[in-house]
Amino acid sequence: MTIENFSIGKLIAVDANTEKDIEIWKVPNGQSFLLSRVFIVFYDDPTYDLEVYLKRGTEQIAPHIGSYKGNNKWIRDFKNEVFPANSSIIAHVKNANATESRTFYILLIGILKYS
Repeated sequence: MTIENFSIGKLIAVDANTEKDIEIWKVPNGQSFLLSRVFIVFYDDPTYDLEVYLKRGTEQIAPHIGSYKGNNKWIRDFKNEVFPANSSIIAHVKNANATESRTFYILLIGILKYS
C-alpha cells in the first residue's frame, strides 16, 4: 500500500440566489482519501450571504452542524473523515444574495492511500 500527502484546491463562484451541490473531487477507483484539514477563504461578502458545508454522499461532515460563513476571512477546520474509492467530496453551497454572485476558495488536505 502506498500513502502520500494529497491536497485539492478549487476556486468556486456561486451565482446569485442559488443553492446547489458541487462535486469538489471524486476519489479514484482503488484509492481512499482521509480528509484531515479544511481551509475556506471567503471573499467580499459583508452580509454573509454565502453558506458552505461539505458532504460525503448525503451526510454532512464539515462542519457537522451548521455551515461555514465569512467576509474577507479564512476558516480552518480539522477533520478525520474517510472517503472510500469512487465517493465524492461535495460542497453544498447557498448564496442568499438576490443580485450578486459570491466566491470562495477551498483547500482540502489529507492522505491518499492506494495499492
